[in-house]
Amino acid sequence: MTRILNWLTVLLFVVSIILQNPLLFLLAVLLALVALTTALWGRYALAGVTYARRFGAARLFVGVLERGLGRRLVVGLGTHRAPC
Repeated sequence: MTRILNWLTVLLFVVSIILQNPLLFLLAVLLALVALTTALWGRYALAGVTYARRFGAARLFVGVLERGLGRRLVVGLGTHRAPC
């Protein structure tokens, strides 16, 4: 679906240049910005999010399943300080 929208945006660029229509060109620019934002969001928004499930006991009863949602963080050496 995204490739179809990208081709539609390119087609709108070409048609707007041929017809010399500034509003159609503006629409094509806005569609290109939306496509770029969508692509970047899909690539980087959930980059470090992890999901893990763990059983609380050897036998599983209703409601015993533990779930966790977290984000891996990288702490640089300059940002970590020892307590005084």
